[in-house]
Amino acid sequence: MPRGRPKNSGTKVEKIPISYDKCGEDVEALLKDLIRLHHTSLVNANFALLYKNKEMMKGDTILFATVQKVGPKFKALTDFDFLITIPYPTWTQLGDTEKRMIIDHELCHCLVDEDEKTGDTKYKLLDHDLSEFGSIVQRYGFVGHLEHFGMVVQNVSNKPASINKPSKVIEPEDLLD
Repeated sequence: MPRGRPKNSGTKVEKIPISYDKCGEDVEALLKDLIRLHHTSLVNANFALLYKNKEMMKGDTILFATVQKVGPKFKALTDFDFLITIPYPTWTQLGDTEKRMIIDHELCHCLVDEDEKTGDTKYKLLDHDLSEFGSIVQRYGFVGHLEHFGMVVQNVSNKPASINKPSKVIEPEDLLD
C-alpha cells in the first residue's frame, strides 16, 4: 500500500497563509492587571503578545492560547522573555471572563527563578500541576495525587456560582484551614 498524501480529487483547497499581528492594548492591559493581582513574580518579565490568524490545535483539541519561553537566539534580538500566541478567530468568540481565564492560565505556566551560581534571573515554563482523565476521577474520586485538586473543587462548589466573576480567589493557604 503506498504511503503519503492521497491523490488530489480535483478539488482545489485554498490554503490561507499563517500570519501574526501584535495584540491590542486591551490584551496588554489584561496581562498587566493579572500580573499585578496574581503573578507578581513576573512584574519584570517582558511578554510579546501575538494574534495568529488561524485556529490553533493540538491533536483534536482547540488551543485558546500558548506560551513559549523566548530562547537565547531570539533573546539576543529582542527584549522579550515569553511569547503568548492567541488564535484571533477563537479569541473574538470569547467573553471577557474567558479571555481573563486564558491569559491567567498562560501566566501560570511562567516561572521566574534565580541562577544559584550567578544570581541572574532565569525564566522557565511550568507544566500543568494537574493532568488526569475525567474517567479516572469518575472511577476513583479525588484521592492520591488528586486530593488537593478535589479540595479546591469542593471549596469552589460550595460557593455561589457566578458567570461574570469568581466569588473568591482561592489561595493555597485557604485550603489549610
